[in-house]
Amino acid sequence: MLTIYIKDNCPQCHATMRWLQERDIPFDSINISDPSNAKQLAWLRSLGIKQTPYVVAAGESWSGFRPDKLAKLLES
Repeated sequence: MLTIYIKDNCPQCHATMRWLQERDIPFDSINISDPSNAKQLAWLRSLGIKQTPYVVAAGESWSGFRPDKLAKLLES
């Protein structure tokens, strides 16, 4: 399963989700702007992650809108 950590008003987050939706790739999104997700935000900070979206998929993870990496998901 694909998980995307997003925040409010993040153009790269919206671009990533739109890219996946257009290709019918299922994903879960966790909005770290939501105070109820403070635990996930703390986890990302502990990893040194400073950019959203943070994508976790197929044993890989990356930050930002990365169509090159997303396209590899279609290959698997």
